[in-house]
Amino acid sequence: MALVQSSSLSDGNVETTRVEDELTIELSGSLDATSGDAVRCAVAEGIADGVQRVAIDLRGVSEVTDEGVQVLATCRQVAADITGGLHYRSASGPGREVLLAALGESAPN
Repeated sequence: MALVQSSSLSDGNVETTRVEDELTIELSGSLDATSGDAVRCAVAEGIADGVQRVAIDLRGVSEVTDEGVQVLATCRQVAADITGGLHYRSASGPGREVLLAALGESAPN
């Protein structure tokens, strides 16, 4: 049985879906301080509720701020001890760039 929860934010959209012990967080629009707070809270609450795997989907991200980059790095630290880990989904474009920035990597040439 799936538990689906959606939150619309003024600067973007964050949708969370939990199926058993896996939480998926889909972002669209801007990843900034406002949407970042929603992502950070979703990760922390999911882990507190027993989630063992978190996937953050960045494919719908169209722009990102420094605060958004910091959120992804923070989420990785928060989820460091869960069995299934934290995973990112991205494609080319802003979502991939924010992921690389959060992980401290550069895009391959």
